[in-house]
Amino acid sequence: MPKYSQIFLKNADVAARIAGLLDSMSFDYLVEIGPGKGVLTRFLLKYAPNLCLVEIDKNLVEFLNAEFRNAGLKICAADFLEFNPDKELAHCRKPAFIGNLPYDCATAILEKTLLFDKFHSAVFMFQKEVGEKITAKTGDSDFGYFSVFCQTLSIPSKLMEIKASDFLPAPKVDSAALTFEKQESAAGELNTVEKKREFSELVKMAFRHRRKTVLNSLSASMAAPRPAIEKLLAGAGIDPAARPQNLSVQDYLKLFNLYKKSKIVKL
Repeated sequence: MPKYSQIFLKNADVAARIAGLLDSMSFDYLVEIGPGKGVLTRFLLKYAPNLCLVEIDKNLVEFLNAEFRNAGLKICAADFLEFNPDKELAHCRKPAFIGNLPYDCATAILEKTLLFDKFHSAVFMFQKEVGEKITAKTGDSDFGYFSVFCQTLSIPSKLMEIKASDFLPAPKVDSAALTFEKQESAAGELNTVEKKREFSELVKMAFRHRRKTVLNSLSASMAAPRPAIEKLLAGAGIDPAARPQNLSVQDYLKLFNLYKKSKIVKL
């Protein structure tokens, strides 16, 4: 495995199809995360000068600077998890993100992207099973905290499966390309990063003991009296005997809104 767990996309036809997923999206600036050797970047050059590459590997930054020196794009030598989007993307209104994300930090990158106040849209490649968790439906065995988090803040769609043989070195599993569009319906309820993080923590607590009922899981996770949690669930119209994976995204939003108005000790 290369440094930083990179797995480079090598199939130009697949890269072209992935770049094409942006065609139906409306955005004013594009950030490619982890461009590697630029296989996907070549199909994004039409967005320059409103194109920024964020690459952690200094050797690859040198390569990219030489390869695209006349393309008019911006290259940032940075770890995206330390990249400051509020500062670096202050000039744009509707930024989009794209990238073949490293398996070991893909969920952290997606979480940071969705928490960004200006997030508008994205196209990301993930390990196939991660893509299945992101798009899982209520009641599915894969439906969990990350499903709720992603589907509350965005509209994720799994559009392409990508064979392991299309990467170098070839991983042991296939990948999937997903698109994400901002979920406007939750914008009013989760209109600050703080609220988004609090919502995230509440959902994590609900799923912390996913084999228990939602009442028992929250009771075991929160520093709150059991009757208070029972009252919250009743107010949200949630069966206290339901399992966390059987609640919908809307159920969790209702629960969060009541929680914010309650006198329960905050997260």
